Amino acid sequence: FIRDTHINLLVMRGQQVEKWASLPLETGLVSQGLILDEAQVADKVKQIFKETGEQTNKVITALSGHDSLYRILTLPELPEAILPEAIRREAKRTIPTPLEEVYFSYQRLPSSKGECRIFLVTFPRNPVDALVRTLRQAGIKPHILDLAPLALCRIPNEPRAIIVNARLDHLD
Repeated sequence: FIRDTHINLLVMRGQQVEKWASLPLETGLVSQGLILDEAQVADKVKQIFKETGEQTNKVITALSGHDSLYRILTLPELPEAILPEAIRREAKRTIPTPLEEVYFSYQRLPSSKGECRIFLVTFPRNPVDALVRTLRQAGIKPHILDLAPLALCRIPNEPRAIIVNARLDHLD
């Protein structure tokens, strides 16, 4: 996870935490989740992997939740073949940002008969593209890109939980 001030690396084997490392970043390299100096940040990413002795395969990278939007969409029950287009149209109607400026992902939720409920998340393209370019410069092809707030929600082994991720300048 690349923050504005640090790069954090968590190494897990199954459900066990094996290692935690953090490397500070100079001011101005990253701002509000957007990598401004991709070459320098890529060098820092290489450095943290070298210092920890960890391999760069199967890397899950977390995106900050900054400027991400979450929505629950309710649609009529639709055939699978037309569901993606229906979700896109509903996202275009309900998301305040043009879809050309965001990536979006969705997942079906349990629904009543006759309807289809969708969990939709959007995240801005610029920070994602900068992150992917930076990781490629560092020799890393992310296995999974995940939003940090959603990743945190999967940590507790509870059927229902409230997770608050408090930061100095915001919370998720």
